Amino acid sequence: MKILFVGVLDVDWSTNCSMKRVLEDLRHTVVDFNYRAITDRYNCSSVPNNLPEKWIDKLASLLRSDRVPLNLSWYYYRSKREEMNDLLLEEVKRGRFDLVLLSKTDTVNYHLLPEINKYSPTWYFFMDPMEQARRINAGAYAARATRASATFSDVTEYFKNAGARAYWITQGVDADVFTRKDTSKVYDVVFVGAKTAKRSRYVDALGKTGNPVVCFGDGWGNAPVYREKLADVYRKSRIVLNFCRPGTGFSIRVFQVMGTGSFLLSEYCRDFENFFRAGRHMDWFKDKDELAEKTRHYLENESERRKIALQGSVYVHNNYTWKNIMEKILNIAAAS
Repeated sequence: MKILFVGVLDVDWSTNCSMKRVLEDLRHTVVDFNYRAITDRYNCSSVPNNLPEKWIDKLASLLRSDRVPLNLSWYYYRSKREEMNDLLLEEVKRGRFDLVLLSKTDTVNYHLLPEINKYSPTWYFFMDPMEQARRINAGAYAARATRASATFSDVTEYFKNAGARAYWITQGVDADVFTRKDTSKVYDVVFVGAKTAKRSRYVDALGKTGNPVVCFGDGWGNAPVYREKLADVYRKSRIVLNFCRPGTGFSIRVFQVMGTGSFLLSEYCRDFENFFRAGRHMDWFKDKDELAEKTRHYLENESERRKIALQGSVYVHNNYTWKNIMEKILNIAAAS
């Protein structure tokens, strides 16, 4: 297939890059359309860091939520987005693509999708929780695309209610990066991700029980880590924590931790029960007390922890690599 990939493909740690590499490994031709970079290239403002413009744009973005009954198409014509949208349509017309894959693409005008569909079928791939889906009115994109998918079950239902032909399809693990390696353990408990109030409460509570958490990411003492460095941190950890965002689902962090053969202890979310077995592939907690209890248990029971981590890694690499995910999407698209 010849695929136009509309996403973030010029930042190496973007999951879109992993998706593209797999598509190329599967012998498909992939053409990049870096919608954000293209917009920035046209938006050469003579006034750097123009705060009034930024605040106006922020307000426009917030007002396009599906909760606001306003026609905010003008949002997509600010800050040189009109030029980007025009170039996207031109690329589609010229390229004769078998599929246009749009990954979130929040500054692409969703009113453009029916026009794109005249030339190529489209797939809208969405990987964020419900709060973000509603904020950018993702249902409007999903309903106008030929097919759509979401990684959270509640977002999938939201898409279907908006009239989309929607599928519940998770993210995947980059099997070239997040692999098992024999590595000496350096950390007892680790969390990688930006600091938030909820995450801080869990981390602080666990630290007070005598199990301090080493944290990497914006707002913590250690800087963010990506790809190989991220995988290395996971491999050096006895327990890796995960905290879920509001909604039914979970982030790609779950697959990445398990892919490295590390033991994952996550805050519970409903979607887990459709994919994993607690105590076999990973484990989860529902409150601070259970987090402390299970942390103590798994630190004291190394053989059990290692067995679960290995089973989880094998399971993820057999079922949830990006190759698995991309093949599923392309098989559905080809059968349309």
